[in-house]
Amino acid sequence: GTGARAWTQNASNEKPVISIHAKPLQQFPGYQHVKDISYDDIERIIEDKERYADWHTALSSIKAIYLIVNHNNGKMYVGSAYGSDGLLGRWQCYIDTKTGGNLGIDENLKASPEDYKHFHFSILQVLSPAETEQEIINIENTFKEMLLTRQFGMNKN
Repeated sequence: GTGARAWTQNASNEKPVISIHAKPLQQFPGYQHVKDISYDDIERIIEDKERYADWHTALSSIKAIYLIVNHNNGKMYVGSAYGSDGLLGRWQCYIDTKTGGNLGIDENLKASPEDYKHFHFSILQVLSPAETEQEIINIENTFKEMLLTRQFGMNKN
């Protein structure tokens, strides 16, 4: 019959639309899985506050020791985050300045200005909120000694 040529169905949606996302929200994978994340991905995480809301909450709430590896030359940098914006705030500084205010990274970028594009970020250790600034610096120094980042990497202090 004619139903095969012209079939329609009327529907209603009684549920309210809360939001429409063009891109899916990105769930935070857990601190132990934050390893070897490219500069471009860190930049995307920091700039897209809606899509990466879980990441913002997780990274801004912790103190941590982190590692930056230049995949172009293999040099490493160990740093710490203990400010009010946590690790997210510290990594945002790298996105804003490329160097994060670090002399060794600055020297690296003076020699090879585009190397920041080869930086990859990892969390080495999540620290207790009760840790003092000096305790965090002591832990950071231990990692610098273990990874030899003063001798062969980008740490100058």
